[in-house]
Amino acid sequence: MEDLEIKKLLYLLNEMNDVEVIVLRAYADFANGDEGSAFREKHRDVLRSPQAHMGSLQEVVDKQWFYDSYRNHLVGLNPLRRNRHDQHDRRIIIANLS
Repeated sequence: MEDLEIKKLLYLLNEMNDVEVIVLRAYADFANGDEGSAFREKHRDVLRSPQAHMGSLQEVVDKQWFYDSYRNHLVGLNPLRRNRHDQHDRRIIIANLS
């Protein structure tokens, strides 16, 4: 790995919190076809999307906001990008870092 690549990876890790690292790792497993990994099972509470709607309790709305903010932050850092094929699809895919 080149020095610039190492610096970029260290920068990305410095910008992410623990939840975002878990989310990124889970997307990497998913991208590699390992959807039912032990890692995803261990962190299912972090990875499960709260389903907020108009009648939801404020706690659920807040959890949904944080859930979305973690993924949006990862998209902004660019190790993840939104699926461009479907504007209504909330899935995020791993960007090619190589």
